[in-house]
Amino acid sequence: MSAKKRASNHANGLRLQAGRNKEGLRTASLNAMKHGLSLPVDEVGFGKEIFQIAELIRDECIDLPQAREMARRIIDFERNEAFLRDHNDAHLDAQMKAWFLGPHCAKLNHLLRLHRDKKKVDVAFTTSNLHPKGQERTDEIKFIEDFMKLQENSFLSKFRHSKRLKDSAVRYQKRSLNQLIKAVNRIATGEGP
Repeated sequence: MSAKKRASNHANGLRLQAGRNKEGLRTASLNAMKHGLSLPVDEVGFGKEIFQIAELIRDECIDLPQAREMARRIIDFERNEAFLRDHNDAHLDAQMKAWFLGPHCAKLNHLLRLHRDKKKVDVAFTTSNLHPKGQERTDEIKFIEDFMKLQENSFLSKFRHSKRLKDSAVRYQKRSLNQLIKAVNRIATGEGP
């Protein structure tokens, strides 16, 4: 095994072990809070809102603790609803259209056609020769194809991340809706918080 390969393996090993040290564990523990929907609705973060809503619904509840619990459920539901309403893929769609339908992608596709047709080009990335032959042309084609694939993968990664985030938010919304329904049922049946 070459020294370069050993160094690469060592670097990969260190990177993969990052989750085992204190900083890596702390980072991993925050994974569920990327969108903030898993944070509890408590007096510390939402005290004023809980108080205001509890005062509005106090007459409908058995006591103040039940009104506060109901207020927490309402706030949790509204927080999830706002996230889903504001989560918008339009910006990502615009970026993808700008790339795939824009002049940069068209220029790269044009360069690929010129190289494949073995014609002179006005831009070269891997060589200074504007009329490359043989391996130079092959390297140029591979470079352009790899770059375009990298762009596509970048957009796919952003799209997948956005979809995972939205799917996670939908799960949180379902949970908050179920908890809100249970809280309303407790009020309707006269049960405690």
